[in-house]
Amino acid sequence: MKAKNFFKDWGKEDEVVNACSESVEILRGLVESDPTNIEWKRELSVALREFGDVMSMNSNIQEASIAFGESIAILRKIFEGDPNNSEWQRELSMSYNKLGDVAVHQDKLEEAAGAYSEAITIAKDLAESNPTINEWQYELSDSYGDLGDVAAVQGKLKEATRAYSEYIAILGKITKDDAAEREHLKWCVKRVRLKLEKAASVYGEPLMILKKLAEENPTNTEWIRGISMSYIYLGHEAFRKCMLDEAASAYGVSLGIDRKLVEIDSTNIKFQHDLSVSCNNFGDVKSVQNKLDEAASAYSESIAILRKLVEGDPTNTKLQKELSESYRDLGYVKSMQGMAFNVKSSDDS
Repeated sequence: MKAKNFFKDWGKEDEVVNACSESVEILRGLVESDPTNIEWKRELSVALREFGDVMSMNSNIQEASIAFGESIAILRKIFEGDPNNSEWQRELSMSYNKLGDVAVHQDKLEEAAGAYSEAITIAKDLAESNPTINEWQYELSDSYGDLGDVAAVQGKLKEATRAYSEYIAILGKITKDDAAEREHLKWCVKRVRLKLEKAASVYGEPLMILKKLAEENPTNTEWIRGISMSYIYLGHEAFRKCMLDEAASAYGVSLGIDRKLVEIDSTNIKFQHDLSVSCNNFGDVKSVQNKLDEAASAYSESIAILRKLVEGDPTNTKLQKELSESYRDLGYVKSMQGMAFNVKSSDDS
């Protein structure tokens, strides 16, 4: 998209299209003059892929699809003659990915899934035969991510789960020794979780998927945190519908998970904050249920956590506001407990 805007800004869009088209036609002529010349065929396939890129940038998706398809047809024939050529394998995988991308733009999701699957088959062989080349591992991971996206949009959540699991697993292996890449991995995990949640019409389905992912990756605290957040969503939905027992149950599960996460990593500020939020959610529903002792206990736990967080970050106004609100909620519950005590005392007398 940036390239498209660049061409428009500088008035070069037509020139780029014409140049790429000329390149393709010249190479076609060369291949026709010597059909046995493998290098010219390869150059033609690359030129077609580049032409497809330009057409895609210019929103000419049909022309892009044709160009990518022709590039693939040429590469497949070349590849059959030399199946061990890793460079050609990689180019074929890249062309399949690009074909998948334009199929997504055309809303041809089955075709997109097929193209991404072909890319994965080829890229997987490359990655397994060359495990030290991170760039190839990333490309395989991206193909799994693309396949997961298509499956999620189609509502094929089991297929999406499998593809996303591979996507994250490969990234996890590559990024384990790099702090910056680990941050990227966290973003990818969040992206997957949001994709799965969006794919389902109710929160129960992505919750089941997240549980499965957490079972397969028991040390991945981000998956576990995702389960907690899904239970919070369930609790919010139940609370909104005045289904208080269901809300309390969902919030209770989230609270238990967040406590476990803090036990796993007591220095993690995010986990501590999550726990304070879960305490407040649980306190809110218990307050409405008039289970005031449980509500007071939950608010008190939240206050204890937030006090420590504020002490560690005294300029954080957001934390201070949350602490103030928790004190306010606790004060309300205490006042209700006092009223209940006075009523009981009057009845006894």
